[in-house]
Amino acid sequence: MKSIFSMYMDGRNYSDIARQLNKDGVLSPTLQRKFYKTGEKPLPESKPWNNYEVKRVLQDVHCTGDSVFGKYQQSVFQGNKQRNRPESEWVHVENTHEGIIDRELFQQVQSKIQEYTEAYKKKHQQNNGAIRNHNFYIGKIWCGGCGNRMTLSRERNGTFFYICGANTNHKSGGKQCKGHRVRKEYLDDDVLRLIQTHMKTVLDTEKMIQEMNAASKNQTQYLLLDKEVGKLRRELSRISKRKSDLYEDYSERLITEEEYIQFSRIYSNEIENIKSRLDTVLAAQVRYSQDYHIEEGWGNVIHTYMSKRKLTKEMADAFVDSIIIHGKYDYEIKLVYDDQFADLQKLKKEKEAQSR
Repeated sequence: MKSIFSMYMDGRNYSDIARQLNKDGVLSPTLQRKFYKTGEKPLPESKPWNNYEVKRVLQDVHCTGDSVFGKYQQSVFQGNKQRNRPESEWVHVENTHEGIIDRELFQQVQSKIQEYTEAYKKKHQQNNGAIRNHNFYIGKIWCGGCGNRMTLSRERNGTFFYICGANTNHKSGGKQCKGHRVRKEYLDDDVLRLIQTHMKTVLDTEKMIQEMNAASKNQTQYLLLDKEVGKLRRELSRISKRKSDLYEDYSERLITEEEYIQFSRIYSNEIENIKSRLDTVLAAQVRYSQDYHIEEGWGNVIHTYMSKRKLTKEMADAFVDSIIIHGKYDYEIKLVYDDQFADLQKLKKEKEAQSR
């Protein structure tokens, strides 16, 4: 045990110490307990030293001659399940047995472990934060092979890659997922090109529809629909007034309660039917308007990013719905406005067919 403390203070890490102990054939704590229990010496390689075992020894206060009680608590109500108690509830008793390690050396080791742990946490948080800032597709990018989330990883040369989460964790239904790895730079370029093409095509199509709607044939259709809109609105006003007058007839006992309920239901159904027809005609009329525009929210997003020449996280958030990676250069990119884009292209074809 003394050699473990000496090696650590000499600058060797947990892995180096574990390798040295395994090389020297020293039984790990797990095997030592088994040996004391059975009296049969097990093979060292059956349960070798590892980083965890080395750290446990270095932090074990029993080696100084002290003891700690009350680390664990068992609950009868939970089937004698053992749980850890907070360190503040532990009972520390000094000089319960002869120590192997000097208390001063033990404290030096604890201070060194604490310094290393804090430095590691700080570095890990910084690295994670730096990598996270480069990930434009958090919660949106998936492996096409196994369905796992793709994670962003940075290699030593600074290059970023999206890697299948199953590949990272070495598991996907018990098997490692292979071959799903794509360079972030290439993916970002393709996403940017797709968004730029999307925005340009939308604005060009919007302008083309406006120009086609300016034709006399389309304007005639627009005016016919405008007349239909006026007719439906007048009908809606008339039925709505009838429904409101119905209550006065009931309150003046000109009709019975049963008649009031019956006619009220009839008028309500008529009103809903007219509103539905009105919505349909208004939507059709917009398609023939010289001032035709795509949906306001969609248009605002496009005008915000139309002049951008570099992909940003904000742009990706606004446009990208999901990405599925099938291979190095094989992936599906779905945009948030794909459905609206398809409807716009359908309208364009309809307009082109009408103009022939």
